[in-house]
Amino acid sequence: MVFKRLGWAFAVLLLAGCGAQPFDYQSDREIPAGPGLVSGQDGVFGQPPRRAE
Repeated sequence: MVFKRLGWAFAVLLLAGCGAQPFDYQSDREIPAGPGLVSGQDGVFGQPPRRAE
């Protein structure tokens, strides 16, 4: 009787976990795309062109 209830509880939890939405994994050890502290709006670091003297 106890095992039957545990089996049903396990089945319900297993099926409830299947309803989750997929997500895009992004490691916290990689640099995310986009603007940063020293980069511009396009997310790329660059030097401004030199002025002609």
